[in-house]
Amino acid sequence: MKFLSKLIEFVLYSVMFIRCTPCIPSNEALTNVILEKSGDNRRQLEQVIGHYTNIDADSQKLEAAYYLIANMEDKVGYVASDSIQYHLLLDSLAVLSDPIGWDPYLSTTGKWLDSTNMTSPLRIGVRIDLKHITADYLIRNIDQAFKQWQHAPWAKDYSFQEFCEWVLPYRTGYERLETWRNTALAIPCPGADSLRRLHDSWGLGLALINHTGIYYNIGMGRFPLPMTFSDMTTVKRGGCDQMADYALKLFRSHGIPSALDMTPTWANRRSGHVWNVLVLPGGHSREIGYNPNGENRFVYKLSKIYRQRFSPMREGVLYRLHKTESVPNFFQDYRMEDVTGQYDMPVSDVVVNDLRRSDRQVAWLCTFDNSKWVPVAYAEVEGRKAMFRNMARGVLPGDNEPIAYINDGKGIVYLPAYYENKHAISAAAPRILHEDGTIEVLTIDTVHRQTLTLNRKYPKHPHFDEYEKGMIGGRFEGANQSNFSDAVTLLTIERQQAYPMEQLMVSNLKVAQHYRYVRYVSPSGYWGNVAEIEFWDSENRLDGKVLGVAGEVIARGPTAVFDGNLESFYYAKDTTSFWVGLDLGKPQQIKKIAFAARTDDNEIRVGDTYQLYYWHDGWQALPSVVAEEHLLTWDHVPSNTLYLLRNLSRGVEQRPFTYENGTQVWW
Repeated sequence: MKFLSKLIEFVLYSVMFIRCTPCIPSNEALTNVILEKSGDNRRQLEQVIGHYTNIDADSQKLEAAYYLIANMEDKVGYVASDSIQYHLLLDSLAVLSDPIGWDPYLSTTGKWLDSTNMTSPLRIGVRIDLKHITADYLIRNIDQAFKQWQHAPWAKDYSFQEFCEWVLPYRTGYERLETWRNTALAIPCPGADSLRRLHDSWGLGLALINHTGIYYNIGMGRFPLPMTFSDMTTVKRGGCDQMADYALKLFRSHGIPSALDMTPTWANRRSGHVWNVLVLPGGHSREIGYNPNGENRFVYKLSKIYRQRFSPMREGVLYRLHKTESVPNFFQDYRMEDVTGQYDMPVSDVVVNDLRRSDRQVAWLCTFDNSKWVPVAYAEVEGRKAMFRNMARGVLPGDNEPIAYINDGKGIVYLPAYYENKHAISAAAPRILHEDGTIEVLTIDTVHRQTLTLNRKYPKHPHFDEYEKGMIGGRFEGANQSNFSDAVTLLTIERQQAYPMEQLMVSNLKVAQHYRYVRYVSPSGYWGNVAEIEFWDSENRLDGKVLGVAGEVIARGPTAVFDGNLESFYYAKDTTSFWVGLDLGKPQQIKKIAFAARTDDNEIRVGDTYQLYYWHDGWQALPSVVAEEHLLTWDHVPSNTLYLLRNLSRGVEQRPFTYENGTQVWW
């Protein structure tokens, strides 16, 4: 009996091992399969194999060739159909001045690309590596990678597989192919040789990116194609992903094992992020960024972090089930390795044991990106249960501090979902993974209903709170001399505004006379940051010629205060002499003044139409209302769930919130 028991145990263990550890063919075997799919380009690939078998016989280089070809099936590059038009685009960008390229509203690069993409759009084609790559290109890449690796003193600390994954690859994204290694090596870097001799790969990496001359430009997000290394060398600017890809090639050209780490989307705002890491021996890594000390700072919440590999995760559940499961774009090439647990931040395993029945074999956890639920983690379904490993709690790595939005929830809200027809479909109630690791399931309560009184549709950045406080002590003046030598104070701001464009009455009878010139004077030491000002008589808003001190840039000068747009604002050149005002053309009586500090325009706006949604297996809409004041109230709303408020008249930003003790708590 004891022997039989041991035999059964062995068989069960063997079955489980086979199920959990799929048999992965060798790179040589995979290459033979790929060759069958390469069509007319097969001869080019076979030349590479023949080169390292007969001409330059080298077993490691041959294995490297097998590795690249075995993992080539999904590799493609996006190219401009008209290369002349494309290079004219690059040349124009190279000479385009953009002194405030970090600003999404004022970036010259962004505006120019928007205009160019509309008037002269590039036609874009796809080149499949398997069908077009040449033997010469692959051989050159392999030889250059080996040459630098053989001169890297840290190479002895890495396995050959790590070299293949983090140094050898001939491409890093979906850019057109080019021989980038020699181009990167030609960039001068003072001190590089001494750093290499000191085995300091991180110090060398930092020196390399700080001598590139590449700078951040948010407008480059509108560039129509993935950029090559030489493209970036030409234009000298890029967004986060372009700069990270450029640095990755720079590192690998010098034999530094490196990778791109990324998050599919931030857990408390839209869009994702990508950054550079150096891959260290022993399965560790270190972040590196474009600044003198190499720091890579986070200010938004992370839910998951993935490392982009060259080879797919063939041992993973997604690859094993890819023929039957729908997979979001971010994960579709099966190359995203979960490295969340490598970062210095608290994580928890989230067990969902109340999944709705489905024929899906993979479940997802999603976070909200201001418009939809985005899958960020996956797990295999067993019955109605799935376990999601290493989910972040909203505490950032190391000493990073998140932006403390006003009434920000302490944790991350996750939605269990299935993925079908390119959409996340609710699979269970949303749940909050709190910072302390506790999990709160938001099971909707339709019996105990509540009244919601709301004043925003998106969390308030602390900067906007500071802008409002910065207007306290500011004063409005009236005068009849253009130099305001006879100025009289009409009103002084004594408290933080209750809401944008709050109206204050000019009640002092001593100043209730007529003035041709009116202005706002900022408190000393403040940069302005004023969005809008209106001067009124008893019933009418008064217009006139705009006056004032020049702003930081023309678009942020005095006219921004009187353009009727809450999202534009005045920002002073310095803090000593800020004022803006109007020449009314003739003396007029001022009865009331409305004003707004710089704002994101996510407060309730009178006259706009709003709709409130609550979560119950999906967003359920309540009747829309037109705002008559700066607060909106809904009665008899289900409790213990998520809510979402949308402005149907304007704007794109909205985030889920819970309602706790009469307050919106944002997630």
